[in-house]
Amino acid sequence: MKTRRKEKERLPDLDRAGRLPWAKPIIEHETVVEILAWDFDEATKWGTIVRTYIWLKDHDYVVILERQKKEKGDVFMLVTSFLVTFESKRRDLQSRYERRRK
Repeated sequence: MKTRRKEKERLPDLDRAGRLPWAKPIIEHETVVEILAWDFDEATKWGTIVRTYIWLKDHDYVVILERQKKEKGDVFMLVTSFLVTFESKRRDLQSRYERRRK
């Protein structure tokens, strides 16, 4: 598998790594009032996929899961989780929330 040059030069994000343990409790408590959770249709070159966004807005932390259809039912795979550090990303998440799947 070929690795992109940018990925080889990428430094570890210690703030992000330190918050990785937050992902599981956020996923398990997605119905808590402080957490915004929604499904969003993401367009890809292969078609549309459903991703679930779980945003702990007051702490600027988001977890993104991808729903995959399996024989025994839907399975959620962790796509990413990260600290939201830029206002543009907050606006993007808010926009996705407003355009969420109903």
